[in-house]
Amino acid sequence: MGYSEHYKKEEEKMNLGKKYKQLFEGKIRSDDSSLLTEALARGLKPLLMIGTTITKNDGEDALLDLSDKFDKIDDEYAGEIASHLDMAIELMQDGYPGDATKKLKQFNKACKDVLRGKPIKSAFA
Repeated sequence: MGYSEHYKKEEEKMNLGKKYKQLFEGKIRSDDSSLLTEALARGLKPLLMIGTTITKNDGEDALLDLSDKFDKIDDEYAGEIASHLDMAIELMQDGYPGDATKKLKQFNKACKDVLRGKPIKSAFA
């Protein structure tokens, strides 16, 4: 088994969260279109850092801005991360502040998990 075959097998074993983390840290590079590019990884990390601490007290506008930034990345995994935020915003707008806080805390946790390389699920799963 050659180096590239071994690398591909190891790459398939990694979960997507771990791939994100390794791309952030510069430990792996991706030429595979099914993975994030390094530029995308660099664009997502600052959003995840903000996402770990954002609260309802930051205001609806700040939450909407962050959601829009996740949407601009236009990546399915970024959408799964932001699904918790989107649901929190929707609950706030519908007048359910307690439920919105719960979803926002799930969003904070999802961001922390992705930064640690753990897999996450969509809020709609």
